[in-house]
Amino acid sequence: MNWSSHPYSRIAIAFATGIFIQYHVDISVANTQFLCVSFFTSWLISAWVLKDAWYKQLVNSILMVLSVVSAGVLICALHLNRLDDNLHLTEEKVTIVGLISEKLRSESKTKYVVKIGAHRYKTIINHTESLVILSFDKSDSLAANYQIGDKIMGHVKLKNNEKVTNPEMFDYATYLTMRGIKQSGNVKAGDHKLIAINALPFYMRWAQKASKFWSNTMRKYMDNNEALGIAEALLIGQQIFISKDIYQAYSNTGAIHVLSVSGLHVAIFISGFVWLFGLVKRKDIWWKCIKILSLLILVWFYAIMTGLCPSVVRSAVMVSLFLTGRELFKGAGAFNILSVSAIIMLIYNPLYLFQISFLFSYISLLSILYFHPYIKNWVTPINKVAAFFWSLFSVSLAAQIMIFPFTIYYFHQFPVYFAISGLVAVPLVTGIIYLGTAGVIIEVLWSGLSKYIFWVLQWLISILNQFIQNLSEWPLGLIQNIWISDLMLILMILSIVLMMLWIETKKQSFLMAYCTVILMTVTSSTWAKVKSTAHQSMVIYDVFGGTLTDVFDYGHAIRTCTGSISEQQMDFITKNNLIKHHIKYVETGSNWLQKAGDKVLYIYHEYSDFTRLRAPREVDILFITDTPKNSPDDILPSCKPDIIVLAKNLKPWIRKKWLNLHVDYPFVLHDIATEGAFIYKTDN
Repeated sequence: MNWSSHPYSRIAIAFATGIFIQYHVDISVANTQFLCVSFFTSWLISAWVLKDAWYKQLVNSILMVLSVVSAGVLICALHLNRLDDNLHLTEEKVTIVGLISEKLRSESKTKYVVKIGAHRYKTIINHTESLVILSFDKSDSLAANYQIGDKIMGHVKLKNNEKVTNPEMFDYATYLTMRGIKQSGNVKAGDHKLIAINALPFYMRWAQKASKFWSNTMRKYMDNNEALGIAEALLIGQQIFISKDIYQAYSNTGAIHVLSVSGLHVAIFISGFVWLFGLVKRKDIWWKCIKILSLLILVWFYAIMTGLCPSVVRSAVMVSLFLTGRELFKGAGAFNILSVSAIIMLIYNPLYLFQISFLFSYISLLSILYFHPYIKNWVTPINKVAAFFWSLFSVSLAAQIMIFPFTIYYFHQFPVYFAISGLVAVPLVTGIIYLGTAGVIIEVLWSGLSKYIFWVLQWLISILNQFIQNLSEWPLGLIQNIWISDLMLILMILSIVLMMLWIETKKQSFLMAYCTVILMTVTSSTWAKVKSTAHQSMVIYDVFGGTLTDVFDYGHAIRTCTGSISEQQMDFITKNNLIKHHIKYVETGSNWLQKAGDKVLYIYHEYSDFTRLRAPREVDILFITDTPKNSPDDILPSCKPDIIVLAKNLKPWIRKKWLNLHVDYPFVLHDIATEGAFIYKTDN
């Protein structure tokens, strides 16, 4: 691959770098504008002044890259600034009017993503466009009957989504920010009402009706609930009815991506029509226009049938740009076309760069485009059937090369049989998509025939489910509890880049550099494991409904828990932190005292524990929980701690006493309610 023949790839990388810098550094809009204008002006001046200088090309290249990077910084700054301008934070409730755009899964609440069109605070009315999450009580029948597209009015106090402070825990607030959602609020029964039913734009109403018709048709003819749940996930992106066991089996075998309607599904759908059009050998401009227009109509027909959910719209845009660029600009190359589509989408929403679905879509496609031509030549199939399955296997393998570091970084596991699952899942999913689409079209034309199509569809899904479940039971099928740091992720990405450079140039220096980086990655991983297991620390987690603490002692963990925290909650809060510390088994500890090194952690639950003492208890860290008597007047005479940690659920008057007392006492005070989780390492 000649790097100079892919200029838009370099521009895309520079633009994405600018977005990454802005998101993590947060430069003001004024400064980003100054940087962008300065670099761009310098680029133009150098192109005019350095006419015959030997270093003209080098200087121009550097200034061009800096200009593109600064453009990425500016675009991201403007987007983040627009999100902040739409905040509706007040000390009192505001009246909001908005459209319901999505229903979220929740066991304890009824939750919707609402696109606010206007909000009023007292007599001030502001017209904005922002997304918020509104939560309603499960018993609120009016809220439970709301549908996507309904316009509602509500009185609510909005607050910023709280960032996660627990170590290594999935940060849901950041995830929502990437989707443009920065606020949420609880709406009480009686504080909201329905203004209009299905107030979406006309094209969204068509999409919603099409998606609902597709769902109703499947429910009409399919009586197997497991197959129906997979069908709705594969065809219209609804995963609500998939059982946990089936979902886990797909995850363990590396086939989880087929359950989310995305670029894979759009590509599968349109590939058959691309093949059909390819049978016609005409090359005149009119046929080319008809071909492009027909393919785009088919792409967006499929997107509309799935309800125009955001992931499908993003995938449809990517596929549309790719098809158009490939047909109109034959010499542009797939990498350039893909890079242009990425630039366009990042200009529209720079935060796409931090969404896992966006990253995986582009990285996997880039990996396939580069590595598949090499991998497919490893084997010469003996017939067409062998060639078909080898093509599927090689595509799956090629996709995983670049995706592998991100898979274990985000999900801390790797499915060993991913390629085998792809051999069966991809052909079956292809058949399911075409049969499902044909079935819903025939239902409109001749409903008597469509039931046979959906019977075959259900049979195919049952085969797919059975295969995935059997594959998930194979031994050593899933490598779990893998932890890599940011540094290790960078090293793994660098090793892939060096491998590509060696493949292209065959230079020994790149091979040596590749081997060196691999050695550094292994060394870093080994050192991280030794360091994480050869230390002692304490963590008091930031949780609701009780208290949760872990004490790590040379590869072992002792846990204490109080209140109404379920096993599922504990696993969600602590799992990644345990993986990082290579903890496989957690012991249940005492309800009051733990020790790490020379530091003693006392979890205060019962006042009687202190009153029985004749001498002050020697405690280094005192954790004040929500107990009947936890006032400083009752505790401090019998205990002289160095550090006091206040639980999140303390009563306000007790918290106030401790905060006021802190001024006159020589202990360090950590309030979980405002400062987040408490983390103490004995080697600090």
